[in-house]
Amino acid sequence: MRQPASPRLHRPSAYTFVVTVSAFAAGWLTAPPPALACSCLPPLPPAEALAAADAVFRGTVVAVASNDLGVNATLRVRTVWKGPLAPRPDVRTATNSAACGYPFHLGDDLIVYALGEAAGTGTDWHTSSCDRTGVYAPAEAAALGPPLYDRPVDDPPIPNCPRCPIPSAAGALANADVAFLGRPLRVRDAGSDGGWERRVRFRVLGVWKGDPPTEVDVTAPYAAWACRGEHWLDDEAGALVFAQRAADGGLSISICGRLDRFDAQDAASLGPMRPGAAGELYLPSAARLAP
Repeated sequence: MRQPASPRLHRPSAYTFVVTVSAFAAGWLTAPPPALACSCLPPLPPAEALAAADAVFRGTVVAVASNDLGVNATLRVRTVWKGPLAPRPDVRTATNSAACGYPFHLGDDLIVYALGEAAGTGTDWHTSSCDRTGVYAPAEAAALGPPLYDRPVDDPPIPNCPRCPIPSAAGALANADVAFLGRPLRVRDAGSDGGWERRVRFRVLGVWKGDPPTEVDVTAPYAAWACRGEHWLDDEAGALVFAQRAADGGLSISICGRLDRFDAQDAASLGPMRPGAAGELYLPSAARLAP
């Protein structure tokens, strides 16, 4: 793991403090200190990184949620080299790469090197881009030596991608029970018992059809998710969501339905957008939809 200022794992706040104090001591008192990007020393070799970490394991990311305090990823554990781990531990990281946050994405197969707030408790793990955490590689696993345990898990099947055309925004609106602009807050993998569906919680920013609450869960079939990707998850402008209401009252995206990143032209074709349930009308800078 890369270490800016500690014999253990990287702690960004301590490193930023040291650099900032040094800058002021050098005479940078007449101007605001420059914005600092994350900077890391070369990573420790696997065996040394294993010794420095409180937990080291291989896992698949099954949920990602973010808030003002950072990003929280839930992983389905497959192999453990160190640490008392639950089958699905949560791992925290900073919100962005400038603060040394590790970029977790749903479905990533990772080897995670983590520290615990209280070492050995397994209650609060965290990692960063300066640690050795990264995509699983057989050579990395071999260098770590025999694991404490290796748990076989079911992997999602290769999807049978539908051959239906993606509807236009206006066509999707006509077929939807609820249509809104939403910002993804959390994504969960339902696993094999749930047919590998993805369940996404959105913050509703604006509404074209229906009356969704401030935050709403939408289920997406695995085939629709796997075949079309998740590029809309990281779009700051939000996602255009066209959902049907199921018999149990929940919302879902059909396999041939539409869930896509915000597009000003598509949004404009839908007509005026009402404020979300929070009473805030969010308008991306590329569009002014209300008359």
